[in-house]
Amino acid sequence: MGPGLHDRPFGEGHGARVRVMALSLWQPWASAVAGGVKRHETRHWGTRYRGILIIQAALKWSRDQAAVYDDPEDARDLLLCGCPTWRDLPRGTAVAVTRLVGCHRTEDFCGDLTARDHRWGNYDDGRFVWELELLHRLDPPVPMVGHQGLWSELVPAAWCPDAAVQRREMLRGEIEPETGLEGRGGALT
Repeated sequence: MGPGLHDRPFGEGHGARVRVMALSLWQPWASAVAGGVKRHETRHWGTRYRGILIIQAALKWSRDQAAVYDDPEDARDLLLCGCPTWRDLPRGTAVAVTRLVGCHRTEDFCGDLTARDHRWGNYDDGRFVWELELLHRLDPPVPMVGHQGLWSELVPAAWCPDAAVQRREMLRGEIEPETGLEGRGGALT
């Protein structure tokens, strides 16, 4: 990776930047979050991090991912997300700005799960439910290199104006900084 690689997709003239956390999801799950139909991400690992979370659509693509369109209800959900066919799914891009508001073991999760939630997540025991609040969809999606796990990314402050407030609160000790993140990244720096 060359120097400044993560800065290049945003170009010049975007003004202030903030460092926030990001997470890669395979398609069509990333677009389902960006379109507001997927409220939770389910993972085999949890995190204590809470705050702004950029959703990056991974480059990975397979027939299994395209097969999601074979289910009429999932295809209808993706149509609502602006992705009528698998060819319309952006990859290798940031697609949404969310706020991670909670992370719970699936067996302890007391949220009201809908049939749609069950179609878009794996709620088997022993997994973790990441509660996401969609702040806004990035339209058009912006090129971004993905990574495994959580990682920090420098993005235009306009994407997430409350990230600067979150950082100030952390520095003043009003909220706890993240420690023990799984995967890549770490505390906001």
